[in-house]
Amino acid sequence: MLNIAIIGDELNSVEELQEYVQKFAKEKQMDLEICTYQNMEELLNKYRKIVDKKIMVRSTEGYIALCVNEIRYVEISDHYLFFHNKDGVVKCRGTLREVKEMLCSDSFEMCNNCYLVNMEYVSSIVDNRVVVGDDKLQISRPRKKEFIRKLTEIYANRSINMGK
Repeated sequence: MLNIAIIGDELNSVEELQEYVQKFAKEKQMDLEICTYQNMEELLNKYRKIVDKKIMVRSTEGYIALCVNEIRYVEISDHYLFFHNKDGVVKCRGTLREVKEMLCSDSFEMCNNCYLVNMEYVSSIVDNRVVVGDDKLQISRPRKKEFIRKLTEIYANRSINMGK
């Protein structure tokens, strides 16, 4: 999916541009989402809320707030969750399904039943392993195709956004 932001203070012009973009997308059979903003400040405020999103987890040491965009991946082992982020590892109880719902982010994808990976931190895929920082995580055969498709989609959208 391609996300498009239209910024303008003249409602008629914004609506007209939105119609042109929708028509183009329909002709090219593209899946896209269009968001409109009255000014750049409104767009930046929305983006800041997404980037600064935090979740609260109950670790073995108490409650800890984690920035969603700083979580590299979440691992499950022996009924414990391990949140790997830039500051180290936070251990708590729970399920990956609960974490995925709590994160509410398209940036996270399961590479197997043990790992929920933040695609923003994937540096490469070598054989059946995804490289996240210094860690190499096993990709299961049933999940590999979808994982690579999702990663490709994220980078393709980024390339399109940066190139224009």
